[in-house]
Amino acid sequence: MFFSGEYERTLDAKNRVALPPKLKDCLTDGTVMLFSRPKEPFIRAYRVDEWEEMINGHYFKDDGIDRSVLQRQIGKNSERSEIDGQGRFTISPKFCERIEIKKDIIMIGVGKRFEIWSKEVYLADNDDDSSILDELVFPY
Repeated sequence: MFFSGEYERTLDAKNRVALPPKLKDCLTDGTVMLFSRPKEPFIRAYRVDEWEEMINGHYFKDDGIDRSVLQRQIGKNSERSEIDGQGRFTISPKFCERIEIKKDIIMIGVGKRFEIWSKEVYLADNDDDSSILDELVFPY
């Protein structure tokens, strides 16, 4: 599955947000995995199977290296959120506060994940400089 597109959404009073149908279609198991690095201005959202493959393959493998501090940080900065019958999931107050979500949200598909931004932060931090696409070369 490949997440793509940019979507505006609104957080409700219970910290729930409705998934855009194109993103929801990629989340086939009814769950979304959220991860927020403490100093990043957005939340990363993954399919649970993608998250588990990435985390177990890199950070929780049994190869004799002690990764317990990193594993603890991953554990305390990630959370699973169920998608309800109306296509909504909940963002914890901790994550909302961290990325300064008040009400309006921007979701952006970024391949194997999508990002969740406070609209105000996103508009202030991201110039819509599409000139970077001029350097992109497509093979076909």
